[in-house]
Amino acid sequence: MTSQRSPFSPQNSRIVVSAAEPVSTPIFAFVPDGVFIPKDESFPITIVETQFQPDNRIYGRIVIEMALAQDEFVGRSVQGAILFRSRDMDPQTQPWTRVVHSYYLDELLHSLAERSPTHPLVAVFRPVFDEPKNLEAHASDYYHQIRTSDLNANTKETLQ
Repeated sequence: MTSQRSPFSPQNSRIVVSAAEPVSTPIFAFVPDGVFIPKDESFPITIVETQFQPDNRIYGRIVIEMALAQDEFVGRSVQGAILFRSRDMDPQTQPWTRVVHSYYLDELLHSLAERSPTHPLVAVFRPVFDEPKNLEAHASDYYHQIRTSDLNANTKETLQ
């Protein structure tokens, strides 16, 4: 009979902690792109990540951020949302796709542009997808669209 070594035995661990000396390791340093905390506690706290480059760890990271928020705000509902540049950036990591909402900026922008082509958000985000030559040709139009929109002055200033 051969004895099997536990994967958690000191011989298999890189870190050995003595019971007499507590050790804290700051391995979880997560900073979400956005956290929305409604004053009305009946609405969930929303953790938001934006992802414009491939990242196979995005779902795991946001789930950890959601758990940390849940620990900080005991009793509050927490949800997660990832805004991907496009569907092909989404690694669809199971099982986390069932608990995190995914959105695709290119599809949202296309839908908004069809419904409301002069909406200021179309002007803000369309340059992300424009080819450089198109951007040069349309930059002043986008700027004018934001400037003449119904947004309040502070928001216009921020977007310009």
